[in-house]
Order: sequence, then C-alpha cells, then structure tokens
Amino acid sequence: MDHIKNTLNNSDLLRNLRDRMKKNSQVNGEVLSLLSPAQRDQVVSATFQKGRYIVRLKSAYVIPGIRHALRNLHHPVQIFVAKQ
Repeated sequence: MDHIKNTLNNSDLLRNLRDRMKKNSQVNGEVLSLLSPAQRDQVVSATFQKGRYIVRLKSAYVIPGIRHALRNLHHPVQIFVAKQ
C-alpha cells in the first residue's frame, strides 16, 4: 500500500489538479464574499481561467447587480447563464 501512496503523492498530474482546485476554491470564496446572500444563491460556479474570472449563474435577471458588485476585482469578469 505504501507504493500506491507514494505514487499518488509524487504524481505531477495530481499535484496540478490539487493546485487548480485550491485556486478555484479561493476564487469562489473571493467572488462570493463580494455578493449579497440573494446573489450568492444564483451563482452556480466561479472560476479563474486565462486571466479572467468566469461566473456562471442560474438565471439572467441578476446579471446587472452582480456586474456592479464585482466591478472592484482586479481582472475582467465574464458572466454566463448556465443552461438548464
């Protein structure tokens, strides 16, 4: 069993996935901290890719309020409405 643990701990692919998950959880927390509770309920996901924040929403009616709330982020923000 030790060789399996060593393989998993030393894998570059798993290390990169862990780093990406950690970064996305930080981004998600950063974005959600700027929103009101009603706006947070509408967010499906928030990620950081290619130098911009990507926010996916449940519905389009909160887009203006979320754009206004996220105007102080240091990178551009793209907002998408998730398909249902």
